Amino acid sequence: MNSLIRDIFITLESAKDEEERQRAIVQLVMLLERALRRPQMDEELCAIFLPEGLLVIELSASEIDEVFNEMAKVLGNNQLPRNSKMSLFWALTSNADSKFGEFIFNFFSVYAGTFSEQEAFGSIAQLSGFLERYEGPVSQVRRLLIEFDIQKHLTGFQTSPSLRLQHSAALLNDKLKSILEN
Repeated sequence: MNSLIRDIFITLESAKDEEERQRAIVQLVMLLERALRRPQMDEELCAIFLPEGLLVIELSASEIDEVFNEMAKVLGNNQLPRNSKMSLFWALTSNADSKFGEFIFNFFSVYAGTFSEQEAFGSIAQLSGFLERYEGPVSQVRRLLIEFDIQKHLTGFQTSPSLRLQHSAALLNDKLKSILEN
């Protein structure tokens, strides 16, 4: 892994300050979105958050996978404070491809019961986007949805006092029903 990217992960894991960890996560997102050529990437914004050395990095497909694998590893270590953990999960979910589906659905399933309203709403939005980009076999996503009982969590969110959470959970649950039935 490029030493500048390795430094971002070192900061993420060792920073005592939440602001430093969040900045490291933003840098990872920007690197990934630039590498994946996401249309929403704003180069002027990148220049604010990415040091000059990181601005010139062009990640190969294997380096992109390496960054995703390291993100998953850091999440799996369970050493991050809650806010950083959720931000890193959303960063991974919003950019990763289908080969990270098992990790993403497992994380969602393990933590869904502890989500705040905002965390649940954000996670549902990220899962929806992930499913829109999902390029793996439909049989694989069906297996993961069943294995991690994602619909159970969404049904639980539909009983929330938050109308926006109820609505977003119902929309995603309908999408999952369609995937499972077709």
